[in-house]
Amino acid sequence: MADKAFSAAGLPEKCASPLRLNCGSTDIALYIYFGGRKLPICWKCWRETASSGLQWSPDSSERELAAEVERVENAIVRRMVYARRIAWINADQLSGRPSLQPPQSI
Repeated sequence: MADKAFSAAGLPEKCASPLRLNCGSTDIALYIYFGGRKLPICWKCWRETASSGLQWSPDSSERELAAEVERVENAIVRRMVYARRIAWINADQLSGRPSLQPPQSI
């Protein structure tokens, strides 16, 4: 693993991902320019951001950035809900319990 990144005050920098505002990890992978600011991003958040399809440019307005982040956050939540449903259905099938899921119409 890489050395920890430190702020000008000598404290470990914390992740400032635009997708996970409360991350706070100090395992910084890289920095991105977002909304005119240089943001430290941890490995976990970078993998999520890189696979999310989030797009921005240095000329993006705050409104455009907010709309793009909201779009990506909604897509991430949809993927998480889908994955949890699949895990729940698989757990029901493995346990032999009847599924509580309503029948899927064709």
